[in-house]
Amino acid sequence: MKTRSNGAKSLDDVMRYLYDEFYKKGRNYTPQDFQKTCELIAGASLDEFFSRYVRGRDEFQYNEILAGAGLQLEQGGIPIGGSGPDTPVRVKAFVGADLEQTGDRLLITHVRAGTSAYEQGLNANDQIVALDGARVTKETFDARIAEKKPGDTVRVTVFRFDDLRTFDIRLGSRVDAPFRIVPIAQASDEQIIAGGRSVAQTTGNDRETIQHPEGVRAQTASLCSGTLPGCGQSLASYRRSPLRSDLRLLSRNPAGCKVFAGKSTTSNDTTKN
Repeated sequence: MKTRSNGAKSLDDVMRYLYDEFYKKGRNYTPQDFQKTCELIAGASLDEFFSRYVRGRDEFQYNEILAGAGLQLEQGGIPIGGSGPDTPVRVKAFVGADLEQTGDRLLITHVRAGTSAYEQGLNANDQIVALDGARVTKETFDARIAEKKPGDTVRVTVFRFDDLRTFDIRLGSRVDAPFRIVPIAQASDEQIIAGGRSVAQTTGNDRETIQHPEGVRAQTASLCSGTLPGCGQSLASYRRSPLRSDLRLLSRNPAGCKVFAGKSTTSNDTTKN
């Protein structure tokens, strides 16, 4: 929206319009009303965006959107979807299974699709008995995996129901670094202004991490916090992409929840238009 309006409009304008046209008049808005309002404020069609990322399941292109505000999402110094620096990013060995210690039993609670654990046969509810022939707790299991390198092979012994099974797991890898939203090093003046910063504030090699960049506000608030302001509802359980979940929740106006200017009120009347 900021990109389409050259930084003049944002989600704040959408929420103010909905407040005036729906909340003040005692009406709820439909998903179609929400999209039409966004398009009205942006001054352009957003049908492709809503089709792909709000109603659809396409992988959200964070940096394509953040670039409009002179920002980018990176991990370990590498922009998501971009090429890396000369210095390799630190990676660590990764099994791909979530564990839980229950008394003296170490159980697998989840196995992530596409990981070593998934591809090589571990299942949820398997009880891990030993790692490389030695009995382990969750603490010692994690510590021993941390000593390994991606590509190393470990032998995991489990009880699956009453059957004792052994699996040789070739460890995968994952980047050992947090995600960060940072300013683009060579951002244009238009990108800087759209991000709510002044050109003078961003001259030089500004690489400060931005947790809640002023000017981006609600568009990236869900990226940073993982919740929808005003509803107190976690987005992680709704959809894998937090920003997409934010837009879906706003467009659906769930359970009569009206979110305006950081306030939330509930209504059982969802039939008014």
